Amino acid sequence: MYVRSTLESIWDRVSDGHAPPLADRGALWMASAHAGHTALEAIEKLYTEAGSTAVYRRCAIDRCVRDARTAVQHVCLQRLNYELMGRQLTGRDALASVWGMDYRGKG
Repeated sequence: MYVRSTLESIWDRVSDGHAPPLADRGALWMASAHAGHTALEAIEKLYTEAGSTAVYRRCAIDRCVRDARTAVQHVCLQRLNYELMGRQLTGRDALASVWGMDYRGKG
């Protein structure tokens, strides 16, 4: 829900012709990171409940765990995004971080 509402909010502003500010970009990265880590937690709980069956490659849950763990290592989903959101919320520079990568809006 957090990702969806964030995307809808940004989409509404972009559709009206407004370039998204860095705060919107940060909100989207934060929402994505939260979704990724929450999904990983849910998948790991399923993995635990599946018992010894889950440790084999033929089990689909094994592949899900590996994929989810890989996904949260991506720059857009890393836990670093929580720190960057804190920097932004406290008025510190977030533009100099990965959030500024390919940023074309006005700071």
